[in-house]
Amino acid sequence: MNQINYDELLSEYNPVKSKQGHHLAPKWPFRLLIVGPSGCGKTHVMLDLILKMLYFDSLRIYAKDTSEDKYQMISDLFLKEFPSEGYKIDFSMSDELDLPDINTINKTKQHLFVF
Repeated sequence: MNQINYDELLSEYNPVKSKQGHHLAPKWPFRLLIVGPSGCGKTHVMLDLILKMLYFDSLRIYAKDTSEDKYQMISDLFLKEFPSEGYKIDFSMSDELDLPDINTINKTKQHLFVF
């Protein structure tokens, strides 16, 4: 019995290629869960992925408390510092789970959603 390689079939069907930010980063598209007790470095790993390893066109962060120092640092980087250096990314951060309508998301871009 021949097995169909659905990854190959999908790549033929969807010719849009994803961009990789770092060779050790997860391959797009991906889902990633970072789990651990308080203080173990989950947010640090997330920051490394966002700032050093991943390529994306838009970043949406949904957090319980976006006023925490690390989230404020991310907001300052993406809203103030990066645009002044010519690096513009579609960025938003919210304490509310206000997800965009899936039909309005540009499928030719890479989107990173962080919960």
